[in-house]
Amino acid sequence: MALLANVVAEPLDRMRIPITNHANMSCPCGGQQGVRSVHVQDELLQLDGFRLHYRDWAGPTDADETLLLLHGLTAHARQWDSFAAHMSRHCRVVAPDLRGHGESQWVDSYGLDSQVADVRSLVAALGLDHITLVGQSLGGSISILYSGGVPAELARLVLVDIAPTIPKSTRKQMYTDFEQAARFDSPEQAIATELAANPRASHEHLSHRIRNAIQRLADGSWTWRYDPALRQPGAIAFHGAEDEGWAAAGRIQVPTLVMRGAESEYLTPENAKRLVATIPTCELVEFANCGHVVPIDEPDGFRDAMTQFMSLG
Repeated sequence: MALLANVVAEPLDRMRIPITNHANMSCPCGGQQGVRSVHVQDELLQLDGFRLHYRDWAGPTDADETLLLLHGLTAHARQWDSFAAHMSRHCRVVAPDLRGHGESQWVDSYGLDSQVADVRSLVAALGLDHITLVGQSLGGSISILYSGGVPAELARLVLVDIAPTIPKSTRKQMYTDFEQAARFDSPEQAIATELAANPRASHEHLSHRIRNAIQRLADGSWTWRYDPALRQPGAIAFHGAEDEGWAAAGRIQVPTLVMRGAESEYLTPENAKRLVATIPTCELVEFANCGHVVPIDEPDGFRDAMTQFMSLG
């Protein structure tokens, strides 16, 4: 994204980058392609040693709640565009690119502790309060550890198809899949490959996600924007954080919603029940014919469940 490259020398802690045509953003809304007026800003936050990119939907002027959205491994902030545009009718919405993803800078360390520190820094820099934190997959792992610290600004938590324990076979298959689909002849081929791997997904939402997840290489082919180091099994060390994650879950003090795709191999029924039993105030909702990426597989159901949980209906 050339616009970001033009401002990296600015000696500012926060750098505001306007989006051209941001008043009319076309995105798949509620499962249908549409255009509505939204106000979304792309910004950069200079953290300790790297730049974090995030999207910020202002919401109503009198809104005192913030929806903070954390995506999964190898995804990006723009996967939330449709949902965020809808929810910005009610509250401010902030969606960062996690370190090494999207437009955020690649770094040497992707440990969960570092990523939790990034969330704390983002919250502090923007002065966020009354937060409903949504963490999908990797974002959920980060959210559990962050919420276990009992931050005063947190009001609600949503964990999307994730628990501190991910089955070993699922983790192994995940990294195998990363290596098998890393180069494409065109965006269309990338979309077709992902649709073949996940036929349950909403075509509009998956296409939007993939088109904003890839970049062209010098030879004309296409690859993912995220740091290739994230494909390495030891980059994040989910397995090593299991005990810490379950301990953190037991300290969570806010109302929590756990979402599970009924056909997901990431959040097993047993671990979903364990989460509900571990987090003091927690409920579970399960989506039929849905896999791991609930916001993409079941966008309408995800939106409706969020609206109900936040009492916005």
